[in-house]
Amino acid sequence: MTNSRNDNPSNADHNELADPHDAADPPAVSTAPRAPAARKKRAPVGQWVMVGVILAVVGLVGSTFKAGQGALVYSKYVDEVMAEPSRYTSQGELRVEGMVQTGTVQNTTGSREFRFRVERNGRSMPVHYVGIVPDTFREGIGVTVRGRLLASGQFEAREVVAKCPSKYEMRAAQQRGERMPGDMLGTPAPGTTR
Repeated sequence: MTNSRNDNPSNADHNELADPHDAADPPAVSTAPRAPAARKKRAPVGQWVMVGVILAVVGLVGSTFKAGQGALVYSKYVDEVMAEPSRYTSQGELRVEGMVQTGTVQNTTGSREFRFRVERNGRSMPVHYVGIVPDTFREGIGVTVRGRLLASGQFEAREVVAKCPSKYEMRAAQQRGERMPGDMLGTPAPGTTR
C-alpha cells in the first residue's frame, strides 16, 4: 500500500492548510475599500491654554460679585466716598482705603469691638468693626475696610486689612517710641532695652 499525498484525505486537508499555493481554490479576498483606521484626535496645546485663560477670567470676574446678589464690590478711597456718601449707601458692599486716624481707635481690653476713623486728604469716616484686627493694625497705618456704608455715614466693616508698613515707616514710628507689632525690625525703640 503506497501512501500518496492525495490518497489520505486527512493529509490532503492538512496539506491544503499548510501550503495555500497547493490549494485548488485561493481564499476569497474582499475588493471593497477598507475604512481608514480611526485615529484619536488630540486637541492642540494652544486650545487647552485658551480654555485655561477663559476659566481664569470667568473665575476672576465671578469673584468680584457678591454671592447671591450679583453686585460688584467697589473699592474706593475714603475721601471719594465721603465726598458723596449718599451715592455709596445704596451700592451694597464696598472696600474703602485710607489711614487709621491718630487718636480715634477705641477698644476695651479683651473686647473684639473696635471703633476708629479712616482718613485721607482731609476727609474721614467713622468705622465700626467687631472681630479680630490684624497684628499690624494701629493708628497711622493704611487700612482697607470691607463692608457697608450706612445712611448715618458710619461704615459697618466685616473685614479690616492692615497694610504692612515700609521699613522706613516702622523706623520712624520706633523713633517716636512706638512698639511695633511683632517687633518686625528686631531692634528696640530708642531709649529701651531688651
